[in-house]
Amino acid sequence: WAVNAGVEPSMSLSIENHTLVEYANDGYPVPKPKESDSLRVGTGVRAEFLVKFNYPGTYKFKRAANGRIKGREACMKIFNIDAETCVSWDKETDVATIVVLDEDVETDEGIELWDPTKPIAKDSKSSSIKPMMDPYLESLLLLPKAGRRVITFDETEEFPIFQIPYDGPFVPTGIGFGVNSRLFNPNYFHLPPIEGGTCEEWTIKYVNSPFHTVHIHSVPFYVTNVDGVDLDEADCFWRDTFASRNNFTATVCFPSRDIESYTSVHCHMPQHQDIGMAGYYKLLPTVYTTTASTAITSTTTTTSTIATSEEPSSSKVSKTSIFVFVSMLITMIFL
Repeated sequence: WAVNAGVEPSMSLSIENHTLVEYANDGYPVPKPKESDSLRVGTGVRAEFLVKFNYPGTYKFKRAANGRIKGREACMKIFNIDAETCVSWDKETDVATIVVLDEDVETDEGIELWDPTKPIAKDSKSSSIKPMMDPYLESLLLLPKAGRRVITFDETEEFPIFQIPYDGPFVPTGIGFGVNSRLFNPNYFHLPPIEGGTCEEWTIKYVNSPFHTVHIHSVPFYVTNVDGVDLDEADCFWRDTFASRNNFTATVCFPSRDIESYTSVHCHMPQHQDIGMAGYYKLLPTVYTTTASTAITSTTTTTSTIATSEEPSSSKVSKTSIFVFVSMLITMIFL
């Protein structure tokens, strides 16, 4: 099964009386498959999981109440709605009804079904268990390291809202969301720009605003630290959208490129992104450098090629001269 949380805040999903085995997020395998009675999926995140139905019957696929906006006070403050519950995701909901039939299902006996609960084979050269990684992703991590940067996802409930020059009353009461203490502006690029063909270490911090789902356009990122806790190598993982409570650190790699472009970094909750929690970064073309040894090799090769091309030319002139001389001699004899 694969589920996507869409535009709602992170949700907890479950199938009554069944265990879910999470084995991938955003199409990237998790370091270790997780068995649980419920599955938490962040906003915009796609989660893949297995579930085994042992008995026929009817089962409810449920989404638990989020519980972050509850009560009249919260509803009045955020939405100016006088109600105990003012958003759909703060109520438990039946997502689907699953009907399991007591019937045989035709299967191809030649296909071996993958069981993610089985441990990954140990590397022959090491006693540790290594996580699986796609060769392309491995190649990204080998790109040159270009440095570190800190990116903040900020929230404020007071004017001025970041770069907006206003000191009047905040009417009605509201919230401002931004990146690096700025509301989104499509004509503004955060500095410094990013060079193609490099990796950077990014630390994403939430300021006055926990629980955001971070998405970076066009590139996956390799998470190495969550909420200040470094992950063991075997526990690091790839994502293109990720939510943590306070912060996380990831290696972000940008493939080589020949043109200037840009990428967007934003919260995947539309309620936050649409009012300012997004930012653009310029992507610069890859700078290709030539080492001294390479230049010498290149020059030597060129010289050699020129010498080789001249040799057949000299030989051709010599044969032509002989042909002309013989032709003249024959002509003289007949004359």
